[in-house]
Amino acid sequence: AVSVGGLFPRVVGARAAAEAGGGLRRSENRLRGLLAHASELTVLVDRHDRIGYVSPASERLLGYRPDELDGRHALELVHPEDRERAGAAFAAHLATAGPATATGYRVLHRDGSWRHVEVTTTNLFDDPDVGALVLNVRDVTDERRYQHRLAASERRLRAIVGNSGDIITVHGRNGRTMFCSPAVTAVLGYRPDELLGTDPLVLVHPDDVAAVAAHRHAAVVAGDPAVGVGLSHRTARSGCRRPCGRPHGPP
Repeated sequence: AVSVGGLFPRVVGARAAAEAGGGLRRSENRLRGLLAHASELTVLVDRHDRIGYVSPASERLLGYRPDELDGRHALELVHPEDRERAGAAFAAHLATAGPATATGYRVLHRDGSWRHVEVTTTNLFDDPDVGALVLNVRDVTDERRYQHRLAASERRLRAIVGNSGDIITVHGRNGRTMFCSPAVTAVLGYRPDELLGTDPLVLVHPDDVAAVAAHRHAAVVAGDPAVGVGLSHRTARSGCRRPCGRPHGPP
């Protein structure tokens, strides 16, 4: 005969275990779904620099399926010029279970190109559920390209402005000088830094101040170009009037 009193607890316990197992599977499936659609790549690395887990984003970011990276040394993918720095960072993270830090490297894409990535590393070796270095990898290649193009454009602009014989200035909406090209020294006798933060009207001949102020207002409000005016030229001996170019409103 089967004791009902003894059977009931076993049935309840089995049901609870099954429900707990189902909840665990749902949780794992939810995590897999989140990682599969995450914009960042997640990589787990052991103490010997071997990859133990790679999220599905690896194929989108680097062209590799997760199984193609499993078991490989993470540093193999790092650009040779960045590898020493990456290795030093890896050793530092192994030694300290400190907060996450972000570092930039170049890593190899399957197509042979080098992608710029930002890697945030967290030491979770003391966490029994993880036991690895967690690398969150973000592709910043497009950002780097934009920054390089912007820097090159700024260098070209500065070269043009620096070698121009015309005075080129930039003013804020309050009228104060934010930038003045080197030509101001030859034309008006001032160093560029002497004019930063000043109102250019102090250089305008008294007879022209009202007209220049009106034209400047129109340039700021409506973007209308102003007419040429006369500015006072400072020299060691005396001041004289020099014709000035045509200021323009903001783009």
